[in-house]
Order: sequence, then structure tokens, then C-alpha cells
Amino acid sequence: MISTHLIYRKLYPDSFDPTSLFSLELTSFSTFILLMSSFLMALAVSAMHKRRHQVIPPQHARRDLLRTDLPCLPSV
Repeated sequence: MISTHLIYRKLYPDSFDPTSLFSLELTSFSTFILLMSSFLMALAVSAMHKRRHQVIPPQHARRDLLRTDLPCLPSV
């Protein structure tokens, strides 16, 4: 795939102008979403490792899972 990109870039140099392919706003927004997603996943993994030795009762695990999917549920 990289070699194909390099060949096409060499054959059609006018087609590979980054300003015509990407808008700065959309690229910035996508980058922000990607970075925040990675950051939140790292926080989640860290929290899981810190609570590794605690046993969570199944009823609480199901409730917490539902609460992450449906933030409108009341806290118990």
C-alpha cells in the first residue's frame, strides 16, 4: 500500500496537495478525538489494574456496565 502511494505520488504530483485533501478543522477535530480516546482508554486500564484485587459482586458489575451505556440511569 505504501509503495502504491509512492508510485501514484510520483506519477501525479498535483493530486497530492495536502491542503486540497484535508481541511485543517476536520483533521484537528479527528486528531483530538483520537488522542482523547487513547487517553481515556489508558485511564480505564490504569483503574482496572488498581482495582485488580477487589472482587466486584455480579449485581454491581451489571449495574455499572449498564450505567456506562446509559448515563441517564440514577446512581444507586
